[in-house]
Amino acid sequence: MYSLPKATQLNTSIPKRAIFEKFKLTYRQRQLINDDIARIDIIGRIAEDTLPAIAVGKEVKVIFVLSISLKRMDYSNESLLLLGRYIPQKMLLVLAYESMRKLVVIHNGIHASEWVVSEELKIPLGGLNYDAVWENMVASIGQISRTEGQSLDEGIERKRQEENWNRQIMSLQKKIKSERSLKKQMTYYSEMMEIRKVAESELLFKPLEKGEDKTINN
Repeated sequence: MYSLPKATQLNTSIPKRAIFEKFKLTYRQRQLINDDIARIDIIGRIAEDTLPAIAVGKEVKVIFVLSISLKRMDYSNESLLLLGRYIPQKMLLVLAYESMRKLVVIHNGIHASEWVVSEELKIPLGGLNYDAVWENMVASIGQISRTEGQSLDEGIERKRQEENWNRQIMSLQKKIKSERSLKKQMTYYSEMMEIRKVAESELLFKPLEKGEDKTINN
């Protein structure tokens, strides 16, 4: 199942009512979970006793794999973050909607893979110990690249900064295209190039080749 070793596989249901009662969720929190989630099952437990080929980490001793059956594909991240907040374990979430699946992990934010058909989903399990397995899992699912010597959290912050710069650039590009005044176009263009300059200095953006930028059409 999803490339999980057989010894790690489980089939244990977690009733939503038990979560509501144990953690005394508010009405709004219950509604968030009820609107998105139909069923929660523990389908895997990755630990030294189920996968002894991997050493125990300093921080991570066990990773639980939960199957989250969704009522809708356009779920709210907040309902998943609630689960992460009230279940204090390292968890890999397998979201299921009809025949589609995606992986989600919560670590310094929420990170998700793309939707794929069930048969194509594979859980990444790589690392010499469970600390490394968890970090590699988060990096793989969240598509987080790290330079040599960079921590996972630094890689996450780097990705957030890159996404923020991209949003700013896209916003400025839209303003340039919709603006009739050449003076304002040039102002927006200068702002955009300043952002690119900072991003390039951080090695997040590849420098533009000569003639590559055609944002302003005369």
